[in-house]
Formats: sequence, C-alpha cells, structure tokens
Amino acid sequence: MIKWNRTYTLLSILVVLFLIFIWYYSQLYLLEPARESIRESESTLADQQVLIDLADSGALSREAIQAEADSIQVHLPAEKNVDQIITDLRDIESDTGVVLQLISLANDALNTEEAYYPNEIGNIRYQINFTAETFDEFELFISELNSQVRSVEIDHLSIQQTSTDGVTGSLAIRYFYHDRVNFN
Repeated sequence: MIKWNRTYTLLSILVVLFLIFIWYYSQLYLLEPARESIRESESTLADQQVLIDLADSGALSREAIQAEADSIQVHLPAEKNVDQIITDLRDIESDTGVVLQLISLANDALNTEEAYYPNEIGNIRYQINFTAETFDEFELFISELNSQVRSVEIDHLSIQQTSTDGVTGSLAIRYFYHDRVNFN
C-alpha cells in the first residue's frame, strides 16, 4: 500500500491541474474555432434552405428567385470577371489614396488549404504592391478590400513603415468564382 505523503499529494494535484489545463486549452483554442465555423455554415445553410422551401412551395415569385440568384452571382460570379476586379481595385485605390504600384496575376492554387474550400469553387489570386502616405490610408484600403461585394480573401499581407506615418507593402488576395453554375 502506498503511503500518501506531501510529495504524492502535490504530484497528483499537479497532474489534475495539468489535465484541466489541457482540457481548457483544447476547448478554447482548438474546438471553439471549429464550432464557430460550423455555426456559421449551419446559419448559411438554414438561410438557403428557407429559400429552397419557399421556392418549392411556390411562395417566392420568379422575380424574387431571380433577384436572389443575381445577389448570389454578385458575391460568387459564374465567371472570373478579371476586368471587373481590376476596376474595383482601381476604384479602391482612388477612394483611399493608396497607390497600387503593381497588380499581377499569381498562379498559385489552393493546394495548401484545399480542405477548406469546396471543389467547385475557382479562384484568381493577385499579388499587389502598394504604398500609402499614412497608416490610416492603409487601414482604409484594407477595410475597403474586405467590404467588397464579391467574395474576396486576403491570404498574405506584408507591410513596412517607410516614414513617420507612411507604409509600403505587398498583399496577396483571392477572388472566388463558380464557373459551373448558370442561373439562367
């Protein structure tokens, strides 16, 4: 029989505390982001299911269905629409005061993150070099990129301070499209 003394008691308390820490860490940093992603996906699917149910029951008119299809097509167009992307980037450039020095098409695929994207979704990746006179202009530029109507993802960002308030840098962005869907 083991004689419990202070050493064994402290050791058992430390083991229990370690197990509690591992449980808490896994809940907070590993499971919670996955749960949040699942909740967002369930919400999106529920919204789409409501539309499907309404369309099946005939409650939605043909015009309402077409309006929803047009809305989806803006967020995830059926074509690459490269000219629209460049136009949008130039509009953001003029609105924010950030100078886009280089916009180049990058041919990187989604090879490292394939599990996170549906197989049917295509993407166009651009590498952009920019300069901004103030950090506020840069923040506005990033905000405008994120608030575009079309689905876009910033997957790389690198900035350097050039003066007291100025910044220069590069970023890589992906625009998504779904070329296998035709709403007409």
